[in-house]
Amino acid sequence: MKHTNLFLIIVLIVLLPSCKSQTETLVIEEAIMETQESVAEWYDGSEPAMGNAVDWLLVRSPGVDLQPIHTYHDFLTQISEPDHITIGFQGDLTIDPAKTWPWEFAQASDLLFLGLTRIDPETGEVLPELAIEWEQPTEFGVEWVLVLRDDISWVDRDGKIVAPVTAHDAVFAIQRALDRRTKASSPELLYIIENAEEVHALEQPTQEDLESIGVWAEDDTTLKIRLVEEASYFPVLLSLPIMKPVPKQLIEEQGEGWIESGEYWSNGPYLFAHLTPEEVLVLCEEITENCSAINPHYHDLENIKIAAISLLSYSSAEDAVESYIHGDLDFFEVYSRDWELILNNPDLIDDIHPFQDYGTASLGFNTSKPPLDNVLVRQALAHSIDREMLIATSNQPWNIPATTLTPPIMAPREKLATTLHRNLDQIAYDPQLAREKFEEAGYPEGAGFPELTLAVRAFRPEHEEMVEKIAETWNQVLGIDIEIAAMDIDIFYEQLEQDPPDLFLTFWYADYPDPHAMLFTHFHSTKGANWIQWSNSQFDQLTSQAAAEPDPAIRWEKYKKAEKLLTVDEAGIIPIYYYTRVALVRSELEIENIPAYAGSQGWHLWKVKAH
Repeated sequence: MKHTNLFLIIVLIVLLPSCKSQTETLVIEEAIMETQESVAEWYDGSEPAMGNAVDWLLVRSPGVDLQPIHTYHDFLTQISEPDHITIGFQGDLTIDPAKTWPWEFAQASDLLFLGLTRIDPETGEVLPELAIEWEQPTEFGVEWVLVLRDDISWVDRDGKIVAPVTAHDAVFAIQRALDRRTKASSPELLYIIENAEEVHALEQPTQEDLESIGVWAEDDTTLKIRLVEEASYFPVLLSLPIMKPVPKQLIEEQGEGWIESGEYWSNGPYLFAHLTPEEVLVLCEEITENCSAINPHYHDLENIKIAAISLLSYSSAEDAVESYIHGDLDFFEVYSRDWELILNNPDLIDDIHPFQDYGTASLGFNTSKPPLDNVLVRQALAHSIDREMLIATSNQPWNIPATTLTPPIMAPREKLATTLHRNLDQIAYDPQLAREKFEEAGYPEGAGFPELTLAVRAFRPEHEEMVEKIAETWNQVLGIDIEIAAMDIDIFYEQLEQDPPDLFLTFWYADYPDPHAMLFTHFHSTKGANWIQWSNSQFDQLTSQAAAEPDPAIRWEKYKKAEKLLTVDEAGIIPIYYYTRVALVRSELEIENIPAYAGSQGWHLWKVKAH
């Protein structure tokens, strides 16, 4: 490849026997051949999905000769001219499910590990994955019973089944994620589980401590999880990467270096192999130390459309965009801070693909301090903001002006037009009404209003530009002065936790696609982060009831009322825009939708147009 600093992982490779030396072939055979069964014996259905593997091979490579196939290696060498896409991302790749974040890393993990549930990227519906059934059988709904598939296996890098995937692996994954020594990403998402928060607080938890967490295996296929409160949204949480079962046996043998051990196991659509220079198993576009290949035991093999996926890590967006222009990438997400790299570029205009995300940029008030403890003041400030103008005059043209906190993508698809948006009251841009409310609050034309501070993260220049425009608008409409404070990101969030600024612009983001993650998690007065220092008993009651309500329609009505309280009646925040992700997508890719949520599992379901 053109960039020497790239870290390359090939998710499916084409083995080229003609390029291997006799010595290399012997090494391969010694490494992976333990038996010499005939093709008929190997693919007679005695091992899960092997028949499917041959069917898949015949579809992907018509006319293939099955007679030479005795091993996994033989299976791979028969794949001819597979579809191949290359996905770029920024940062060092981590594929341990407990540690994968952000979105791109979680998607890479999805290629190798199955979740307990998954989210349909088109409808947002929770679908079965490892768990085929789940229910709340107890009177109070705090104990969940999951029935897991009994036909999923852990497969090593040589394509050999080494162990079944069981409920014990799921228990181990949750306990491991809550062991502080694992350094899992976002373990607080598991605090809904009994004793999870208490155990995670321990520096050196014992095995007894870990076993006190409310998760256990009734048997190999029955997983039970006890929560601290009712949570009808829990099936969504089950799709999180941090909830994915991991190979208990392997990790106990290899420790936290299990991924680097070379004895890597997976259960997803692809396998992972850590290779050494002495064990050259594959030849890719470049010889690499880390390669993986299709899992012939994968339970849904027939739906894998992409036979080859490469993941390339870039140190900068500039390098990645240049690589895309030169044809080395088929897909690359460009973060908003780098949108200027692709704006007005005629070479890229047809390849720009915006897609909605689960985040909303909003202005927050510290409602505990005067004069922002006055709802009339907050409403006046909200009515003074022209969201359409802010987006139109920024270098962020793909963002969508927001009227609610909860993004439209989070609503059920059949309700997008009505549930939270078209029929919901909102604080619209109305300068005259803003001045009237300001005067009613006791500040005619801004007289007597103190100078306030509006904080923003310093590393987001587009946010600094936006708050400057907002401050200028408030000066013109209401006659007040606002000081802008650009803060280092660590100081910014430390202040939000300890003593929030008068006003601040930030993202409220959902870690999973459910309104609970936006409304309750961020704004419940005692159980949420509540950076705006706001307390409203009706809001608390509505969001708590919605969390426990099993009927989706009733849940949405409660969230609708809670939204109105937060953003209209009390104006605790001012939604500014819904965050949009933007990717460069090669025209040859057929993608019905790009999953914004990390549990969507989308890459291996993409396909390439016939050519």
